[in-house]
Amino acid sequence: MASELKVNTLTGVSTAGSIAVTGEGNSTTTNLQQGLAKVFSSLAHESGTPTAKDTFNVSSYVDAGTGVVTVMYTNNMGVSNHCVGALSNYRESSAQIKNVSLNANTTFVSDRHPLLAGEGTWTLKDGENISSTAHGDLA
Repeated sequence: MASELKVNTLTGVSTAGSIAVTGEGNSTTTNLQQGLAKVFSSLAHESGTPTAKDTFNVSSYVDAGTGVVTVMYTNNMGVSNHCVGALSNYRESSAQIKNVSLNANTTFVSDRHPLLAGEGTWTLKDGENISSTAHGDLA
């Protein structure tokens, strides 16, 4: 499949890799790097051992017990209080039960994010599919 790039005008100066992009409505600009996920992880934890399915900027996982996994970063975030979002699910018999994972940090750190996966009243369960992303600035 052929690729095609059409450019009428390309101007500007990039500072330290910073790229400003015209945002919605052509009235604002946004920094491209600021909007990108700096970490993403898709893993299975159903066997008790976290197993990577697809990752970006993830060095390893730490199994901290049933329903608890820590995602370790290859490159640290610039600040401890970065933004993490996550989802998970698992199967029980023939029913697929969905639950939400959350960033379980009580003290945020820049090199990882722990996740808890649970159901209903937060009974911890190992997730068959756990996905998370981290946004913010890299160190």
